[in-house]
Amino acid sequence: MSRTPATGLALVADLRQLIDVARQRAAVAVNAELTLLYWQVGNRINREVLQARLHQSVENARARIGAASGTEDKA
Repeated sequence: MSRTPATGLALVADLRQLIDVARQRAAVAVNAELTLLYWQVGNRINREVLQARLHQSVENARARIGAASGTEDKA
């Protein structure tokens, strides 16, 4: 049983469409994962910056309290 050229062209077109759809779905999935990754990286950096600011604020407050009481905190 031989295929006619039209049937062969339809097969190629169908396969091409399957490949294109799969590529599109893969691109969407990769973009979603990259977006999540970048958000997590930014969130982690932000938490570190906030923690450092909090630590600095506590140290500044301790220094002010020590200066106001006339004693230096050696810790």
